[in-house]
Amino acid sequence: IDPGALPLRRMGCKMATGSGKTLVMAMIITWAFVNRGRSPASTQFPSAVLVCAPNLSVRERLQVLRPDAADNYYDAFDLVPAKYRELLNLGRVLVTNWHAFSPKSPHSE
Repeated sequence: IDPGALPLRRMGCKMATGSGKTLVMAMIITWAFVNRGRSPASTQFPSAVLVCAPNLSVRERLQVLRPDAADNYYDAFDLVPAKYRELLNLGRVLVTNWHAFSPKSPHSE
């Protein structure tokens, strides 16, 4: 472990199918990005979020967590008051799947 690297904050919770996991993630992202926007010098709040999906189908469904997506949950569920929407837009959300982190095979076939 690189002692100069900042630790990653991870959040986790267990929720049943259909209980609103994606909406909860959107609310946490909203809280984090708006607080970061109001206190830009603070290191307590992130300016970026990584969402790691288990497969390509789930990855596509989670694109609603990106504030710049046309069908994002922030607008669909009116999660952010208009005066704070620009603060939300300052943050970046990367939605990828776990395959992006797997070691590359030396074989090309």
